[in-house]
Amino acid sequence: MSQPLTPPKMKSMKAQGSPIAMVTAYDYPSARLAEEAGVDVLLVGDSLGNVVLGYETTVPVTLEDMIYHTRAVVRGAPRTMIVTDMPFATYRGSKEQTLRNAARLMQEGGAHAVKLEGGAELAEEVALLVSAGIPVIGHLGLTPQSVLQIGGYKVQGRDEAEAARLLADAKALEQAGAAAVVLELVVEPAAAAVSRALSIPTIGIGAGRGCDGQVLVYHDLIRYGSGIRDKRFVKAYADVGETIRGAVSQYVNEVKTGRFPEENHAFPMQAQQKRNAGHQTVRRRIPMTATLTSTPAVVRTIAEIRAAIRAYRAEAGATASVGFVPTMGFLHEGHASLIGRSAQDNGLTVLSIFVNPLQFGPNEDFERYPRDEARDLDVAARAGADIVFMPSVSEMYPTSAATQITVSGVTERLCGASRPGHFDGVGIVVTKLFNIVQPDRAYFGLKDAQQVAVVERMVADLNQPVQIVPCPIVREADGLAMSSRNVYLSADERREALVISRTLAKVPAWIDSGMNAAQLTAAVREGISSSPIADIDYVETLTYPALQPPAPDAPVSVSDGRIIVAAAVRFGRTRLIDNILISLPEAQPL
Repeated sequence: MSQPLTPPKMKSMKAQGSPIAMVTAYDYPSARLAEEAGVDVLLVGDSLGNVVLGYETTVPVTLEDMIYHTRAVVRGAPRTMIVTDMPFATYRGSKEQTLRNAARLMQEGGAHAVKLEGGAELAEEVALLVSAGIPVIGHLGLTPQSVLQIGGYKVQGRDEAEAARLLADAKALEQAGAAAVVLELVVEPAAAAVSRALSIPTIGIGAGRGCDGQVLVYHDLIRYGSGIRDKRFVKAYADVGETIRGAVSQYVNEVKTGRFPEENHAFPMQAQQKRNAGHQTVRRRIPMTATLTSTPAVVRTIAEIRAAIRAYRAEAGATASVGFVPTMGFLHEGHASLIGRSAQDNGLTVLSIFVNPLQFGPNEDFERYPRDEARDLDVAARAGADIVFMPSVSEMYPTSAATQITVSGVTERLCGASRPGHFDGVGIVVTKLFNIVQPDRAYFGLKDAQQVAVVERMVADLNQPVQIVPCPIVREADGLAMSSRNVYLSADERREALVISRTLAKVPAWIDSGMNAAQLTAAVREGISSSPIADIDYVETLTYPALQPPAPDAPVSVSDGRIIVAAAVRFGRTRLIDNILISLPEAQPL
């Protein structure tokens, strides 16, 4: 678009049957991207109060806020029509006040038109502004500035009287000179009737298919921001919030574990400067203890690991604390985050790498489970491990074990049901490792939240003197939960696997909508099943950490405490698990 739209051009687009695409924008980068994408109109909405400034309603937004954000949008989209909301209490007063405030949005902000909420009662104000050369867009239906007065965000035009009043208001705005009318949260037949009755365009948001154009809030459109909720009338075309969350999480992890910055992110000295500095080099800072180097000691026998830990405790004395991270190797950023957390909390961090045969079933992937010792040692060093314990199967199980550890209750569902005997194997190996290492704290990732619940219950029942530290799920930048088994996925399978995290991200909104556990489980199952290659092992909604079903018919509520929605899904030969833990009543992910 070489020049911004004008009111006559908008009217012409309606006459020609050319739909108008409008989206909100509040800053330079969003405006620039929207203009590059080809939108017809950008609306600097007072919705910035909700999605940018963090207010519960639009009422606190000021004229100065609108001017400030309009300036930024104008700079980002110089060839696009910019419409700016007149915020609460800047019109409906004196005519002089209304004209002065609208003029400021045009002169100081750079808007091409202003938008007012209201119907026939605003006809005089609209006519006044139009006569002063200020184009006006009307706004009918749900008017957010009046949300406190009308009792909430309710669909409008549901009965004949409401629909008739809506039509009369729209005609009054057109007669007063409005260039277009936004119809928000209006039933489709009523919105279509208004659109047919007017010669000026209608722009719908939650008003159905009969309008002359559509508008969506930028943050809803791309799911950008905290607390974005699914709305019936919104179609999300991307999940930018999840991508940002994953990227920032990875950045934080790399900073805390010393993997960022790397050598290529630093500025080297010139050759002469380096000689003058005595050939000094800069090493990456890695979290370290006071007594051990950045290269972790590798031990392979029980006797060696016990001797190393005894030596540390003797040297550290009363301040000694040992953190332990048990893994099966093929380490990734999720494991690194556990190691980094332990390195922050403890004087000594022990990492174990042991592919435990007892937790694999007869037809599972024990033989092909990925193994790469050199890679694992590099990750361990970078993340801050001090000792890596890498025993053989014969070292851990010199004879057939006659002892079994079964934790009942929490192992009867999820992976416990689909992988019989799995948690018996987990119980025996974790107990053996705790006895060998004797840590003060042990770190487990919540991607396998059932395993965390099993280990916590086992430790409590057996009075094992170790604190279990559950740590958040670490995800790839696109939201896929990190797993050693991700390496099995083909490119197509990996792309399809994103359906798990994207579906689970909707759970808080579904809980807020009043779903019960069965409905929640069904919604997640349906979402994951939208992938043609997803083979669902299980989807369950349970209390956590008891892992028992909530009340079957009542909405998930505060009485249920913490809730987990967990899924296991196969893509090809690869079985992936993921979950979301919700703390009620806030219905926010933990």
